[in-house]
Amino acid sequence: MPLLEGVELLDISRDDSAITVQITLRVYKTKALLFATGAERRNLDVPGEERLRGKGLIHCATCDGFLFRGKTVAVIGGATPLSLTLSS
Repeated sequence: MPLLEGVELLDISRDDSAITVQITLRVYKTKALLFATGAERRNLDVPGEERLRGKGLIHCATCDGFLFRGKTVAVIGGATPLSLTLSS
């Protein structure tokens, strides 16, 4: 699907067979919906960061946090509800 700019989200609904997304231009039916909210990954600019990326240093706790379940980890970042939940 192409990137659509300048459209307004009018409605999202779901039934047993699909999720329906209505925007100003048309209606889409889908089985899954991803909200891309524009959050950006920020680097820490510390020694070893580049070398460890993907080898224990992750930027998406929601995506990769399960890999560290039951292990001692450090959560670095803003004290958002998500980071606090994932660190407990």
